Amino acid sequence: MVWQSVGVGYAGNVVDHFVLKGVNRDMMEKIKVELGEVQKNLLLPLWGRAVESQKEDPRLVYGMAVEIINKIDYDFTTITKNISWLSQFSWVARSLHVDKTILEFIKNNPNATIVNIGCDLDTTFERIDNGQIIFYDLDLPDVINLRKNFFQENERKERIRKGSIIILMAKVIA
Repeated sequence: MVWQSVGVGYAGNVVDHFVLKGVNRDMMEKIKVELGEVQKNLLLPLWGRAVESQKEDPRLVYGMAVEIINKIDYDFTTITKNISWLSQFSWVARSLHVDKTILEFIKNNPNATIVNIGCDLDTTFERIDNGQIIFYDLDLPDVINLRKNFFQENERKERIRKGSIIILMAKVIA
């Protein structure tokens, strides 16, 4: 699918909303966001990566972030009122740095097991998968429940709730 900004409004450096090309956002079935106050912070970097993806010359293309923002029932203006361009830039830079670091690691360790602690709604696995790694997404239960709406598990990728850290340790050690 080709992503296109349609009717994107700017309030300072803040993008108010996104629209998928050929999709009426108001007609889409919305996924309710049921997160604790601390966990709602995961929406900030998601929003920042979506904004970057919509730029004319993006440093990072993160189409899944735009898709998620369009699908969730959440008013992003409540969290983006006071966001500076520097914060948005830092979320993108962090994603690029993490990807580069992991790709260098799996180049030397192609059968590595990787644990993404505090995975929020990122697509690290989808961006760095070499077809051999084992990948665990670890986060709080409400975040993992929200992830289930967007990301599929497979034989090499699994979601782990924070309370299940013992299970994760047993799997990694085994």
